[in-house]
Amino acid sequence: MYGQPAARWDADPYGQATVLADSIYEAAKPKDKDKTKHLVTAFIQAQLRTPTHLHPQAKHLIHTLEQEANFVVVTNSDSENTRDKLSTVNFSHDVIGNARKYVINPLYTELAEYRGHARIRRSHFHKILTQLNKERKFTPDTTTLVGDIYEFDLALPQHLGYRTVLFCPHGKADKDIKAMNGRVANTYKELLTYLR
Repeated sequence: MYGQPAARWDADPYGQATVLADSIYEAAKPKDKDKTKHLVTAFIQAQLRTPTHLHPQAKHLIHTLEQEANFVVVTNSDSENTRDKLSTVNFSHDVIGNARKYVINPLYTELAEYRGHARIRRSHFHKILTQLNKERKFTPDTTTLVGDIYEFDLALPQHLGYRTVLFCPHGKADKDIKAMNGRVANTYKELLTYLR
């Protein structure tokens, strides 16, 4: 009805909020039928109004990685807003925002449709990874990608041969954990061990 499913409803921590927003939207029956535009605007406003309070271990992880590794943050959030929030911990590395890792392009036949239970035809994210490989030498054999949503963050890079780590301090579905072949970190300390 609204497009291609990008992941199971419970894979995304925003899944329940999306269902709630859909229900409110349907009940309001607004004249403007551009639901996606309104939901994206609401998401951006929520992000802008939400203060960032990084966990102390997250701060330690960021500072350690800045000293030991070359890395880039690739996020679905706005680049500038993410930089502003990370500047509170003196973060100075690159941020690539608006990655749209959640967008499936069924016509993008450069990729298989699935990897296990996850759909991977995420053309915009694939182009970002290709560009980072080409321009910055973030190659599959030398790069580890970390994500908290298997379908959005890790299935495609895993399919392309990158090392991947699922970060799930609040638990994840067994299906996601099985797909990771043991590369799951439940704490920032565990995550750091995978990145060294």
